[in-house]
Amino acid sequence: MPSSRLSVPVVAVLACLLLVFWGWTTAGSEEAFGEPQAAPTSVPETAVDSDGPTGLRRDTCETRGISTGCLVDETGPRSLWTGPAAGTADHVIVLDFGGPGFAMASAADALATFVAAFQPDANTAVLVPLDTAASQSNEACREATSILGTAIRRDHIDQAVMRQWREDCRSANDARPLSELIDLVGPGAEVRFVGWSFASARLDQALNDGIPNLAGWALVSPIPVSMSLEDLLRSRADRSMRELDTAHRTGCGDSDEDQCVADLTALIERAVAGAPYDVVGRSVPLTANDIGSAAYGAAYEPTVNVAWLAADLHRLATAGADQPVALAALDSVADTIMRRYGTDQHATDLAHYLSGFCPAFGAGPATEAPESAIEAFLVDLHAVCAGFSTGSSSDTAGDRAAIDAVAQRCVLVGDADPLAASADTVWDEWGVVPIEVSVSGHGLSVGRPEVAASLAAFLRGEPC
Repeated sequence: MPSSRLSVPVVAVLACLLLVFWGWTTAGSEEAFGEPQAAPTSVPETAVDSDGPTGLRRDTCETRGISTGCLVDETGPRSLWTGPAAGTADHVIVLDFGGPGFAMASAADALATFVAAFQPDANTAVLVPLDTAASQSNEACREATSILGTAIRRDHIDQAVMRQWREDCRSANDARPLSELIDLVGPGAEVRFVGWSFASARLDQALNDGIPNLAGWALVSPIPVSMSLEDLLRSRADRSMRELDTAHRTGCGDSDEDQCVADLTALIERAVAGAPYDVVGRSVPLTANDIGSAAYGAAYEPTVNVAWLAADLHRLATAGADQPVALAALDSVADTIMRRYGTDQHATDLAHYLSGFCPAFGAGPATEAPESAIEAFLVDLHAVCAGFSTGSSSDTAGDRAAIDAVAQRCVLVGDADPLAASADTVWDEWGVVPIEVSVSGHGLSVGRPEVAASLAAFLRGEPC
């Protein structure tokens, strides 16, 4: 019999849900990211559970005027959840939206949409772990992150800057063990894990640590967890450029428009060679790493983004020496990727990402020269990882035993995803034949009807 039940298949609604998870706009003002919004606040219930042995308690949190059940400790919210009365759930669905550092407010929106779409039964709790509580009020981490972010943008990163950031922000991403969270909403409950992108690294660790009563797990567009950081960054850069080049050639066809005369790689190289640039309406110059980060961001959905990317690259490559350049989106996307706001401040979202990503892959990249602007940006962005210990890897015997111990396993991948694991890598790491979906971009495959149907079947306890 299925263990966690859904009232109806909801393919169309899920497609909208997943657009919320990864959607980001390429339009807007030059300071694209904007000043960070306040994190959800804990609003005690009239009868709040006392602290358990782990220091966690059940509570109610409010974000953007919406109240959501949450688990909190002395640092703030550590998980959002919804379902039956706390501690009484027979089934628990753990949703991991990737990241690392998935924003709390976005998690609350996504949780509400997921529940509305899938309508879990009255005995099922839905739990969203949060990994960003510790640094919410850490001013030292905020300052160190802005200094590091500025150094990355300018390609002037020194050891002192990285050492200070690691000292102030190492614990910015500090998720609680899943077993502790599950025990508060459904002790002894049957558990299913559903995760996107970086969730594969957290599932890898959680399987090692142990998740009681885990009935199954499903991963969508998972990142590879057994690659070295150097190999991962080069793979991401190479695959991103390949998908962007393909989209550029397809979109241009026989067009003789200026941005179509040269191939995309040549446009990027010419633009990088002329950096930095003064950009209309922008408070700081546009650097070579800004160009690399914007190209990387465009690869999340290359068929949609390549037109503005090529047009802006052409504008940069043909800009006059003293004339500020008017860009359509490249500067805004660069700021969004680097979480820049104000003049040259960088939100602690960047710290949450790095302090979660670095431990999963260990030491920093080797000193081989980057082969593209995207790789140069990625190498600089992750240089700070050199000070972190090596994370776990799915190629150990212990990990393999933990993976094989779970009967229901499901992996869905896009065949042209530049950031996620390939089908062959999925098999090597997880021992599962993945469901391949023909789609360009990262994370978009989960909005496809066939993928939505697979996830709905998984949550009903049926084969994907």
